[in-house]
Amino acid sequence: MAVGYAWVIGAGSVTAWPGGSSYYGQLAAAFARGQTHLPVGPPAAMLALPDPYDPQANDAYRLNDALLYGGKYYLYWGPVPALFLVPLARVGAGVTDHGSDALLAFGFAVGTAASAAALLLRVRHRLFPDRAGWTVALGVGVVGWAGPIPYALARPSVYEAAILGGQCFMMTGVYCAYRSLFPAPSARRVTGRPIPAWLAAAAACWAAAVGSRLSLGPAVAVMGLLVLWRVWRPVPEGCRGALARTVAFAVPALAGAMLLASYNFARFGAWTQTGWKYQVGGVNVPDGVARGWLVSARYVPGNLLCYLCENPAWVPEFPFLYAGTGGPLSATAATASPHYGLEAVVGVLPVWPVLCLGLIPLLPSVWRRRRAAPAAAGSISPAGDACRGEAAWLVPTLAAAAAIGFVPGLLLCGLTLRYLVDLAPTAGVLAVVGVWLTAPAPAVGPGRRGAWSLGVGLLVLFSAATASGLAFTGYHARFDARNPGLMRALRQTLSPWAVEPPPGVPPPGLD
Repeated sequence: MAVGYAWVIGAGSVTAWPGGSSYYGQLAAAFARGQTHLPVGPPAAMLALPDPYDPQANDAYRLNDALLYGGKYYLYWGPVPALFLVPLARVGAGVTDHGSDALLAFGFAVGTAASAAALLLRVRHRLFPDRAGWTVALGVGVVGWAGPIPYALARPSVYEAAILGGQCFMMTGVYCAYRSLFPAPSARRVTGRPIPAWLAAAAACWAAAVGSRLSLGPAVAVMGLLVLWRVWRPVPEGCRGALARTVAFAVPALAGAMLLASYNFARFGAWTQTGWKYQVGGVNVPDGVARGWLVSARYVPGNLLCYLCENPAWVPEFPFLYAGTGGPLSATAATASPHYGLEAVVGVLPVWPVLCLGLIPLLPSVWRRRRAAPAAAGSISPAGDACRGEAAWLVPTLAAAAAIGFVPGLLLCGLTLRYLVDLAPTAGVLAVVGVWLTAPAPAVGPGRRGAWSLGVGLLVLFSAATASGLAFTGYHARFDARNPGLMRALRQTLSPWAVEPPPGVPPPGLD
């Protein structure tokens, strides 16, 4: 997985990565100096504009999507990823050079896949012990490759670094919480008592998730409540032990909230001011916030329909599909506001249908059928009641991470494919659980088991193939721009019937 990610970032090279943005490198350099504003500042000509937030007036001057406040530049992306670069900034390792955001995006993508692997291994061991071990590897492939992550890594900038950082810490936090709430029995531990150290680790990870991607705050809050609900269930030691474990979970969470609030106060003089309304970019963000067109619930139906159902541009030559901005659903959604922004987008259903299997664990009837005949189904381990309790916590937690973490993006006046990364990793874990739940028992006839295996296999292969095709495009056709020789060879090999476009003409499907 890591080699594949590196190859996509390098546009066909694992070791030689093209240059990219270094927003987080600049923030790390600022932290190393003991300041919160970036080392680079806005030019005087920009500050002299009647409205420095006017995208047409500041186009020649702005640091795109940075925050302009008090004559200085700040970042609205969460600060946690920059902390990983501070040691390098202190020793003068050149983190402000092009490419530091790509390094973070790569590390967080690998971390997300690794945490998903650890979580799936534990879930299989405890809830589905009779499922084949290779299905865990298949599940990691679903989480890490059969979704939008490869496309995001094709343009690994600060946007992708922040989103992937949030998902990495989110997934790691779920693993830590699961390991704490449902520990393996041992001679030194009473079964059913959560482990405080793992609870603290989960809270710290989720605080870091919010510190990377602020929009994950509501999802993390719901996940935290689910943890506390489990902690306060009746246990042999009573309320005293539950209170101690609540403190172990709450202290890192509160510390993370206080640090983020202090970061806001140091920049803008207000504990809850993230500075988002001071952004300078392609739209006038302060005007959008003041007049209410930038964020609104009226965008939710159209945005949700696009993110679920928008078709890619299918073309008769490699890579056979592109994420474009000209789809019919996108055009309809854009009528919601004259300020509506369209970036490349595709829907989950037509491109990554395997993720839809994540809906299966949400159906109570599936679990009831398994409880009614656990021996025949073989899906739940012999400790039936205990393992059903694990599922009752794990499934809502993963669903909250996927659904609630994705909701803030639906409220925005625009569409962009990278927001699907907020949904896909935890939805992928749920999809694997759905596969384990619906797998026919060994006693079932080979025809039924073969049909099930064929259906799941086709969903996985199709989703991985479309993800691979989109990885060759990214937001700015990175492979065509950085490695045209490779793309020419792939087109000639995989689609020899296609006509090579004339020089200077973009590949079909890009707009």
